[in-house]
Amino acid sequence: MIARAQFLEAVQATVGTPFGAHGRLLGVALDCVGVLVCALRACGVEVQDRVEHYGNMPSGLHDRLAQIATPIAREDRQAGDVLTFFVAGESRHLGVLVHVDTRRDWIVHAKQNTGWVVKQPLPASLAIAGCWRLKEVAPWRR
Repeated sequence: MIARAQFLEAVQATVGTPFGAHGRLLGVALDCVGVLVCALRACGVEVQDRVEHYGNMPSGLHDRLAQIATPIAREDRQAGDVLTFFVAGESRHLGVLVHVDTRRDWIVHAKQNTGWVVKQPLPASLAIAGCWRLKEVAPWRR
């Protein structure tokens, strides 16, 4: 089990990496799944990652996430959870929540249209398809 703060630090370390489809190298190229995989690996969690499964079918992203995460209700989201988003009517993109706020959540994700991994307020243009809590990341202690 890794500490949530450690995971969030690893996620934020990906910001500024160039976008690259199927990219998995910090500082070289990452896609949206690469951000998650790279951050988990930086925390010592080895993730089985077969890039050909992503984006090929509507269920592909959720099927792969189900191996490392549990779906949660949107209202239960916390920093460190993963959000999936609809693209062209199908769940094909993800971002990691890095800050939850009553006004606006912040995410880290790889943006193909800008060419970089960015940290930004959750864009209104991204429709949430699902919320996921990673099994390897320890819950916040209250």
